[in-house]
Amino acid sequence: MEFKNSTFIKLLIVQCLSVFGLAQNFDFFYFVQQVSDLISSLQKSWPTLACPSGNGLSFWSHEWAKHGTCSEAVLDQHGYFKSALKLKAQIDLLQILLGAGINPDGGSYSISSIQNAVRNAIGSTPGIECNVDAS
Repeated sequence: MEFKNSTFIKLLIVQCLSVFGLAQNFDFFYFVQQVSDLISSLQKSWPTLACPSGNGLSFWSHEWAKHGTCSEAVLDQHGYFKSALKLKAQIDLLQILLGAGINPDGGSYSISSIQNAVRNAIGSTPGIECNVDAS
């Protein structure tokens, strides 16, 4: 998705206002720049499921601040998202789970059965947490 300058400026202003309005509650902030050449890939492969109609910028900013910054010694923001997209393309998680009889049908599956399915397919055990936040 290509942003027009006015749209980009509006998003930047909204983000700055949010930061300054909340500044009293935090010790520091990360300045997160857009990963413009990856946006269409991110929208397709890493959409925000909490707000499917959203453009994803807030979601990806959160992902970078919460997870990506841990990789800053090796990957900058662009490299982090590019690597995540490359990994997703290499590992078809849905197919791995389907192959283990774990279907996206609203059923319940144990964390260990999901971990075992992924470990058997890729050789590493994933860390999995259940979201208990009702919102």
